[in-house]
Amino acid sequence: MIQLTEGLKYDDVLPELRHLLAVIQLKHASISEDNLLVKYVPHHTRTDVGRLAFFDSRFVSDEDKPVFEVRYADSYTRGKDLEYVIDSKRIQNEKFSIHNSDYHTRSTVDPKKAVRIAMDVAKPFSWYELGLRTKKEANRQHEMWMSEGSGVTMSLNIGHREIYEELNSLVKQNVIFTTLGFKKAVESLDSYREWREKQQKSPLLNCMVEDAGKYYLVKDPKVNPVVYEDFDLLPEGYRSKVSLLRIMGDKHFIPEVGYKADIRTYWLYEDTV
Repeated sequence: MIQLTEGLKYDDVLPELRHLLAVIQLKHASISEDNLLVKYVPHHTRTDVGRLAFFDSRFVSDEDKPVFEVRYADSYTRGKDLEYVIDSKRIQNEKFSIHNSDYHTRSTVDPKKAVRIAMDVAKPFSWYELGLRTKKEANRQHEMWMSEGSGVTMSLNIGHREIYEELNSLVKQNVIFTTLGFKKAVESLDSYREWREKQQKSPLLNCMVEDAGKYYLVKDPKVNPVVYEDFDLLPEGYRSKVSLLRIMGDKHFIPEVGYKADIRTYWLYEDTV
């Protein structure tokens, strides 16, 4: 079912998009029980263009991105004509390079064709797509933690002259460190060892999504998530990590535990399932 957001009326929608929206709603209701919400966004100066943004009903805040959009806008290939443009990450348009902003769009002047294209992408986010929404930031937090303390390597950047002097001293004075470089290196050994151990940590691989009391462990887009019907059924390692992260605010990172992206999405360090 596709519902209008609170306060939106059909008369508020651009006529060219109003009929298209009604058809999409009707077709979607006949084939799917999934819930989507639609917002209408008028152009800030023009009255002949606008766009419909379709959201996963679970994610409709100002920070959330729509599942797909249908725009009625100027055509860049048909002169002064207006056309329908469907924009979704699920679309891969080989007419454009992957780095082109139009790679995830398809356009047409035919409203019936626009409906067919929209229906192909009119479904809520998959569990893997939910993870992708916050994966980049989770990995960034991991990389920032990994880089902390990297300056300790400078203390082991000893010049060949100091090494020569120290080796002579070791032979003559029964392993007594005399140069400043070696003294600092010895003092930094524990810190250096901790830093090296941290570099061996696995990146954030496991995305845990909480929805309606269930927990979905997403590891691979080609494999269905592991579903845990209740929090108490989570493996101990994951349960303890989620317990720590859930009391934190959104976008909070805890070393060796994980990253809380939002109220329902957790990125956890590798653990044994």
